[in-house]
Amino acid sequence: MWGWKKDRELAQPHDHEKDARLSRLRTEFNSAKQTIDAAGPLAEQLSAVEQRLVQIEAQTDMNQYITAIHEVEAELCSLKPYPLLYPTWLRLRGSLYRFDKQRREAWTEDMARILPADAQSDPGEIARERLRLLTLELQESAARYNRLAEERAGVIRRVNIFGVSVVTIGLIGLIPFITFSTIASQPWNLLLSLLATVLAGGIGAVISRLRTIKRERVRSQFTATLTLDMVSRVCLGATAALFVASVLLSGFLRLPVPADATALVTTLVTLGLASGFSDRLFSATLERVIGKPAPKTRAEGS
Repeated sequence: MWGWKKDRELAQPHDHEKDARLSRLRTEFNSAKQTIDAAGPLAEQLSAVEQRLVQIEAQTDMNQYITAIHEVEAELCSLKPYPLLYPTWLRLRGSLYRFDKQRREAWTEDMARILPADAQSDPGEIARERLRLLTLELQESAARYNRLAEERAGVIRRVNIFGVSVVTIGLIGLIPFITFSTIASQPWNLLLSLLATVLAGGIGAVISRLRTIKRERVRSQFTATLTLDMVSRVCLGATAALFVASVLLSGFLRLPVPADATALVTTLVTLGLASGFSDRLFSATLERVIGKPAPKTRAEGS
């Protein structure tokens, strides 16, 4: 019996945040009830808010609960005593991050004008209606914000799965290439070393791309584009690794080339991984080989 009760509590945890929010709403409702005439024009509106509060307390569906509680908060902006209006604005201001910069600044400047912090009297219906509208707009923006966040997370998850799969396949192929290159004879050991270098370059490019994927605009319609970009990065990383390995083996830079097969393949794989991982390293190596472009004169630039 005790175990069943414990499992039930774990399956349906108590929502303390919901209780705290309802407690605040009940407090604001009671404050409004004390200041509004029971026979006045706002009495019917206050009664509707009270019914909504009762419905919210019994609400189990989270989507309906969120919609209802925002509607009650918006209606209370027109009913609550004026000393509670500025704290309401402070609470709403903390959620303005859901707006773009221009809208945030516009709302902040407007509310500072019509609802100053040192207001000693009721700021009037304009401030109340603005708070009511802001409450509803924040609900709409929150829904859009959450939808885009879920969409972004889904795209990043799919691209990361593809990238991790490419890295895993590359590592599985890299291990035998490195192993057999150390025991094979010429010219097979060099061929296997170059193949390992190419794989390392592709792996490095994927890892580098995965680190920067969150900085871009990620939408579901861009999934195919981002995946294709990942494939192109693999090709570029492999090409960069092969280029660096060729430069090293050619002796163009007069760098020492290891004679031992194990040292050679590990050196090439390390350079290949770095070449694929760092675009700057590849650019610097290419610059040393082909030289910097000569600066244009004014006549050439015109």
